[in-house]
Amino acid sequence: MDSHGCTVVCMFNTWRCFIDLQNVNITLRILFRPVAERLPHIYQNLGVDWDERVLPSVVNEVLKAVVVSIVAHDFVSNNAGCVQNQ
Repeated sequence: MDSHGCTVVCMFNTWRCFIDLQNVNITLRILFRPVAERLPHIYQNLGVDWDERVLPSVVNEVLKAVVVSIVAHDFVSNNAGCVQNQ
């Protein structure tokens, strides 16, 4: 990934297995552009390959949180319907 002040496109593939053993496969395309004035600080503290080291873990955690919230919402919605049908 080249992030020297220009907008960069990255693709991330990930999957999650949940308690009910369902797998979720996700491909996420992100666009990012670091603040040009902050690049010297970023390079000094994180290195020139900062995007390859930082973005995968950040993207993975965000995807995990989003998928879990969707699953939780669906679980609550589905259970509410079951309770109403009883």
